[in-house]
Amino acid sequence: MENETVLLDSLLHSNVKRVGLGIFCGLAASMIMLLVTSLFHIETSGRLWWLQLCGSLVFGGKAFLFNAPPPVYIAGLILHVFLGALCGFLVGKMTSHNQLGPMLFYTFVLGFLCWLASNMFGPDFLDFQYLQSIGQWVRLVIFMSFTLSLGFLMATLGKVLKV
Repeated sequence: MENETVLLDSLLHSNVKRVGLGIFCGLAASMIMLLVTSLFHIETSGRLWWLQLCGSLVFGGKAFLFNAPPPVYIAGLILHVFLGALCGFLVGKMTSHNQLGPMLFYTFVLGFLCWLASNMFGPDFLDFQYLQSIGQWVRLVIFMSFTLSLGFLMATLGKVLKV
């Protein structure tokens, strides 16, 4: 009974500075992930193909035109940044220490779960043909670049700022 109370208290009450740090690190990690996605070449799109993929949630298959209109990229960037901040919020909320090893392990698991979700739920929301053209290893590397940089930033900045 006591363990249930402790878990409930940790979920309801937040260390606001830690959560804020998580959101900041999530935003920074999302920019790192965007940089990593530009290193991979997808034959039907330009360097900002990840934003087109995110924008396909709103615009559907029209998001993958080679000369996609700017609203596609804007919608993709908004979704990408929102999801990065959300993941940072969750990591900031659910962790309370700044040890590098455990943080990297937690975020490694988060990256694997993101990759798994891209396989399970991605085809329901994103353009299926385009999603299939992105290799599994490419997606895994991209998600790991986000989550491991999030863990590294959380641990490092958490120690520096003593949050």
